[in-house]
Amino acid sequence: MTERAQRVLWGLVLIVAVGLAGVTVGMYRYSRSVLSAGDASAYELVYVSNRDGDFQLYTCGASGEENRALAGSAFGDILPACSSAVTGSTGPAVAFLRLGGASDDSEQVGMTGSVSVLSRGRREAVTVSGHITRVLAVAPVWSPQGDRIAFGAAEDANADGAFTADEAGIYLAALDGTEPVRVAAGNTEDTRMSWSPAGQQLLVQIRLPGPQEVMARLLDISGGGGLIRRDPYTTVACWSPDGQRIAAYSTADHRIHVLLVDDGTEEYSVSAPAGDVSYLHWRSAGGDKGQLIALVSEHPATWQGRLFMRSVVEDSASSWQLLDPESTEVYYPAVSPDGQWIAYSRPDGTGEVDLMVLAPGGKPTRVTSDGGLDILPCWSPKSAPSRQDAAPR
Repeated sequence: MTERAQRVLWGLVLIVAVGLAGVTVGMYRYSRSVLSAGDASAYELVYVSNRDGDFQLYTCGASGEENRALAGSAFGDILPACSSAVTGSTGPAVAFLRLGGASDDSEQVGMTGSVSVLSRGRREAVTVSGHITRVLAVAPVWSPQGDRIAFGAAEDANADGAFTADEAGIYLAALDGTEPVRVAAGNTEDTRMSWSPAGQQLLVQIRLPGPQEVMARLLDISGGGGLIRRDPYTTVACWSPDGQRIAAYSTADHRIHVLLVDDGTEEYSVSAPAGDVSYLHWRSAGGDKGQLIALVSEHPATWQGRLFMRSVVEDSASSWQLLDPESTEVYYPAVSPDGQWIAYSRPDGTGEVDLMVLAPGGKPTRVTSDGGLDILPCWSPKSAPSRQDAAPR
């Protein structure tokens, strides 16, 4: 072999080696991006469906596998809230409202019913709302430690037989059978509540009379129940992943304000997408400060709209990304505990509403198609029940 041929051969080998190195780096980066999206198979979805004639709870895997009625659920079970705890006395569990029948008076707030809990592997729900007989139409929420549940209810405080908005309030229930404790007044019907990551405070949406129907407030549970508000135009708010900040949407300037929890000081604000923000979530992924996920409606006080995402950083170059360009009718989004996946409901074009799952930046996947309305999902971590819990009840 001539010297020239040897040089050409070694050149080809070098080119191939560089190419293989580039492919290796590319495959590594791809694998890292796939891994960073998390593993949806670590979760199950619990949701509400009326496919069998009335609303009750169903469950399926994050890809739609093993779709079935939730063991222990009955007709009239609605508004599920999944505990993200995978250890402790309860393990993964779902809290929900169990309705006791039709409301006797449409003028009164709330519905006849209770707050119940189904733990993984058990077939009988446990009532945790004690003496409460009328609950508000707001999903109960678990404390981060999984030992308390906040819910909305109304009591006939003046014993006149009526349940009015000024008799509505927020209650805390423990799982040890003790009576729930009322911690604040306020009508939370058809709104949302969320715990701080440390379990010391609640962000709540209070329904008010008048044209401005909803106002977001901060409830300090550890400090005796004082309600702190930023202004009467702040309608939706969410916690930062570390619990040190709050992102709050104001209809006054159509911006999302990033506030320090300690004193309410505003760090900065970012513009909101065109429309009215009805849902906010601050996910930890997507940079040092994370990303905001917003459901934006064309009209105020509606729960369907388009789903957007943007970086939380104060940067005029950042823009909102439309997550599901195929639909302007997204309902009830729910972000997985690790922030990597979003479940929501979307009409299928035939009058039915199905569950969708997507990783932000990816394509949505339809995970149910069983007829009826499949709505109000929550994410439950998979965890094998103990032998005692797995025994039929």
